[in-house]
Amino acid sequence: MFIQPSHLHQPPKRIRHSVRFLRYLPLPAVICSVLFGLSSCDPPTQTNFDVDVRTPVQVQAVRLGDIENIVPSTGRLQPRESATVTAQVLGRLYYERDENGERFYEGHQVKRGDVLARISGAEAELSLNLPAKKQEFEIAQREYNRQVKLYEDGNITERDFEQTRQTFTNAETAYRRALLDEQNMVVFAPMDGVILKLARDQDNILLADETLISSGQLIAQIADLSSLEANIGLVSTQRKKIEIGDPVRIRPSAAYDEETYDGILERILPLVDEQSHTYPVVVVVPNDDLLLQPRSFVEVEIIIEQRLQVPYVSHDSVKKNRNNHDVVFVVEGQRVVERRVRLGLQDDEHIEILEGVELGERVVFGGVEHLWGGQTVNVVREL
Repeated sequence: MFIQPSHLHQPPKRIRHSVRFLRYLPLPAVICSVLFGLSSCDPPTQTNFDVDVRTPVQVQAVRLGDIENIVPSTGRLQPRESATVTAQVLGRLYYERDENGERFYEGHQVKRGDVLARISGAEAELSLNLPAKKQEFEIAQREYNRQVKLYEDGNITERDFEQTRQTFTNAETAYRRALLDEQNMVVFAPMDGVILKLARDQDNILLADETLISSGQLIAQIADLSSLEANIGLVSTQRKKIEIGDPVRIRPSAAYDEETYDGILERILPLVDEQSHTYPVVVVVPNDDLLLQPRSFVEVEIIIEQRLQVPYVSHDSVKKNRNNHDVVFVVEGQRVVERRVRLGLQDDEHIEILEGVELGERVVFGGVEHLWGGQTVNVVREL
């Protein structure tokens, strides 16, 4: 069925009659009718939200702790004294045994005068040639004594006497050298300490007994490890802060338990290092338990100022107010109170509080730049 276009958008009859009716009403009556219709509609449902306008903050209690001003550096530990013992004669090497019958090993503690090793064998005897040198000395000595009488009586020339005297002197020197080498066939520890190194071959394997060694071969290296030192370098600004006698804290870099050892600044060397352009400084640390090892890399802290068990807060708890005073914010109830404080010594993390807050008071840390006194807060974390 075909629909006429004029019928597509015609309003319903009821609406047409209402519009026609309103057309003949006065304007005040139309306005009143519209307002009445609007007032009879149900108002939309309103949802109420509880909004927390308190500022979230983190707080920590004012505690007691140590505050230090330090000069940090690094270095390597080394013995303060050491001795290297070498063979003085050619021969076969035999290491001595300890009280348990075991051969000396690296790390063994020895006393001054302990026998470390012996050098013997046919090679050593031939090298010394002690009987022949003794005989040569005795012959030269008799001839010299005879020539002295002849020279005094004027029976020989001065030139002949000087030749005899020189022959005697050479023979005596050779014989005394042989006697000394015979003594050096027994190798003694020259100091109290720990054996750091023993004779090894080119593959770094310990030499076995009866190994043939030559003069100059290393037999043992001994060092006193009861006290170690570290040479560190400081720049000019650091050098101005330190003094001989300052306490030192040493931490082995390879330690995972954060164990530290106390030492002292012993020496400040007068010459600047030409390569690093730093001031060489020597720090010493006791090592009676031998827990620290030579050549180990350590972190060094020279303590130039220290406060023990004083009240402190973290750096991010303090700010300057509009009057340029140092202040912190103390939580009281649900609000923060601005407190003016007097600061003392500070390190990388903490600041000593001389006055202004008491131990145990809860102080805001982090984001204090946006706080003001009397502001309501919500504590979201407490340390």
